[in-house]
Amino acid sequence: MWWSLAGEWEPRQVNGPRDLARILGRGFTAGMASYHQWRQIEHPILTVEAPSAVVESAIAAAILATTQGKNELGERFLNERDDATRNALESRVTKAVKKAIQLDPIPPEWERVMVEADLGEAYGHAKPDLVVDSPRGLTPVDYKLKLAVRGRSPEERDRNLEYLIQEYEFSWQMYHYCWALADFTGAKVTQYYIALVTLEPSFKIQLLPYEIDPESMDLWHVMATRTWEDMEQVDEGHVLPSCPMYHATRYGVCDCQRAVWKHHLDPALMEQDYVRRKRSGR
Repeated sequence: MWWSLAGEWEPRQVNGPRDLARILGRGFTAGMASYHQWRQIEHPILTVEAPSAVVESAIAAAILATTQGKNELGERFLNERDDATRNALESRVTKAVKKAIQLDPIPPEWERVMVEADLGEAYGHAKPDLVVDSPRGLTPVDYKLKLAVRGRSPEERDRNLEYLIQEYEFSWQMYHYCWALADFTGAKVTQYYIALVTLEPSFKIQLLPYEIDPESMDLWHVMATRTWEDMEQVDEGHVLPSCPMYHATRYGVCDCQRAVWKHHLDPALMEQDYVRRKRSGR
């Protein structure tokens, strides 16, 4: 349901742990894209350390994307704690990009084949953060930025980290990237990497490899095709999207719940709890 509303509506209350983390991740990814574009141009000159000008350019790109994300929050409400987090985003993204370049786990000899390349409408505008030519062949890489892996003890944090690593093993997003890349290039793409970045209590970046079983990919494509057909029916106004009466994630109750079950998708009523997203060109 939410994908059908999110193009036009956003909750008035910012979900700080989720929304601000997304802005930080967006800025970080922009900074790393700038860095990888330099690597793409430099290949096969296998310079291990990036020149200071490259690092500064990457930081500038990260800050610009982060600031744009903050501005897009517009008149939405933040509580005092989230407001303090928002004010620190540029500082955090600067440190994260600088550290990630310094500790880049992707070997310089791996060719950067694509950097944030949009594969087009035929593939749902799939846009991997990075595609490399690794010893495993053509491989998409996606950055995942976490402020911290939660836990009251080192043992609990290690356990939660393992859960997080397992969560990416069956990633709809990464299956989509691998399918799109294989169809777009004609290459066999049955693997991907997650570049997992955690900022606290100390900076850490891990390049995690994952394999896709061909039968799993075939099953995913059957399910994905059905999902895309259903989405098209909704977009064309033939059917209403479905919505469970209660749905929650680690960040709280689904954003669409009040829109559907309290306001019954009435725009006048929805404005109590939501703001209309500003469209480009308006």
